[in-house]
Amino acid sequence: MDIRIVKQAEKQLVRITKKEQERIAEKIRWLAKQENPLLFSKPIKGFEHTYRFRVGKYRLIFRLENKIIYIVHIDKRDSVYKTF
Repeated sequence: MDIRIVKQAEKQLVRITKKEQERIAEKIRWLAKQENPLLFSKPIKGFEHTYRFRVGKYRLIFRLENKIIYIVHIDKRDSVYKTF
């Protein structure tokens, strides 16, 4: 699978500590290697083809379209839905 990070998610990623950035990047690469990344993700109600994936205290919100994973939002678990 191919990975694309949208601008909003890039901005959010920059505000996270380097250690957490590395952890998130590692998990994104791991998710991209999976044949079916949806097995490790949960759908978000009310949004088509949009899923969440937990990385420590952060959640990645992504869309899956034509075998491309678009990371659209990265935030702490307790506040991700307030800003999404």
